[in-house]
Amino acid sequence: MPPITPTNNAVENALVATGMTKSFFGNTVLDGLDLTLRAGEVHGLVGENGAGKSTLMKMLAGVYTPDSGTIVVGGDEVSFSHPVQAQRAGVSTVFQEFNLLLERTIAENIWLGREPRRFGRFGPVDTARMRRDTEELLAGLGVAGLKAGTLVRSLSVAEQQIVEIAKAVSFDAKVIQMDEPTAALADHEVELLYSIIRRLTDRGVAIVYVSHRLKEIFDLCSTITILKDGQHVATRPAAELSEGELVRLMVGRPLTTYFPDKPVDVAVGDVRLALSGVGNGYVDDITLDVRAAEIVGIAGLQGSGRTELLETVFGVHPVSRGSISLDGSPLEVSSPRQGVRARLAFITEDRKAKGLALNQSILDNALGVVRSVFPRRTGAARRDMPEVLSNLDVAAHSLGQEVQFLSGGNQQKVVLARWLSIDPLVVLMDEPTRGIDVGAKHRVYELMRELTRQGVAVLMVSSELPEVIGMSDRILVMRDGTLAGELPAGASEEAVLAMATGAASEEAA
Repeated sequence: MPPITPTNNAVENALVATGMTKSFFGNTVLDGLDLTLRAGEVHGLVGENGAGKSTLMKMLAGVYTPDSGTIVVGGDEVSFSHPVQAQRAGVSTVFQEFNLLLERTIAENIWLGREPRRFGRFGPVDTARMRRDTEELLAGLGVAGLKAGTLVRSLSVAEQQIVEIAKAVSFDAKVIQMDEPTAALADHEVELLYSIIRRLTDRGVAIVYVSHRLKEIFDLCSTITILKDGQHVATRPAAELSEGELVRLMVGRPLTTYFPDKPVDVAVGDVRLALSGVGNGYVDDITLDVRAAEIVGIAGLQGSGRTELLETVFGVHPVSRGSISLDGSPLEVSSPRQGVRARLAFITEDRKAKGLALNQSILDNALGVVRSVFPRRTGAARRDMPEVLSNLDVAAHSLGQEVQFLSGGNQQKVVLARWLSIDPLVVLMDEPTRGIDVGAKHRVYELMRELTRQGVAVLMVSSELPEVIGMSDRILVMRDGTLAGELPAGASEEAVLAMATGAASEEAA
């Protein structure tokens, strides 16, 4: 798929930002950045977490006021002290965390505060016109099946994202910023997003595209700007960059082995975790085992039951049939607390909602599990935790810093430290690198290999097939709540997808 390039009649600059600088509490997080966006282009913005991407986006969105620098939109110099000012100037932003009212309709969310009215500005809302305008917006994006009167709470994540994009377009946007837009989307939903972006660029809209998924950057972007530690590293045509060169620019060093090799001096041990015929309302007839010092990956389409399988093992969902054993002994877990007592660790897919207390400190979060379930170990864990966090390369001002102010990669490292404190026998990982940069991903991969050196069994769910293939000693594939089959390490993406969709069994038949 070739990247999107501006059409001949749409090559003027949509936005020019010059000398953009921002500091917090004396710490400069963005230092004199220049950025030029051409109309009708997708411009990739990449860098490790903490590089300054979010700060730049928020300044262009009117969330932050720059300490210095100028912004020119469509030839006019502008300054923003509120997001509404940015939207009125033609700069809209679709943040990773949506800003929608779940109990309102699609139309009410799109036109909130700008509802068309009958009989003047103080008259009743013109609901018929609002509905028509909404349906025209959705049709212009090539979206079918969404009705203006549908409540947002009934929509999927992908559909909610479409509503956010439609809202951005409704401001007659010249620039739309997208922050990790595919983080929670299935593959077919990603294709829909690509289609919407192409329609927008055909109309001359400039897109700022922020993603840690390098494939998407090369699929969509004609120009890529790389940031590191608040500094501008380079702006290059995407066609002049390889993935390896882009990673080197982002992290400051080549990642010669992106996925760490399996240690040659570590042998897979006895069966540590075993499931036999396990079923409930979420999964059915699951039989599998994970051995000590082994990483078993679980692949499958969204909705195939991967997350529910991990939750069943951990005790979130009770087992109604079948059995689970740990190191050869029966294991009954009817609650997550029992799972923790059995020394099962669970890295959830949503660290902010389920893995961390965002308004608490790094240290309090890291000690949260051991303090709650193994209180007698808290003192030792507290003494060891600074070294654990240091070994994980957590970047923070102090252990008293609230985790909400950390980058996504550093937040994930705190989650990992939280579970390492219980000295786990089995680590269940659900999307362990979602939303973190390539450098942080590499550190997570190294930790996974370090865990296997200690004899820990790892059961990992990931939607990123290169990750599943690159890190797994074996690959299990799920479909419709059951295991569709097993593939060896290094299996091709095509083989995994064929098994996940049922194509492999159809061909065999």
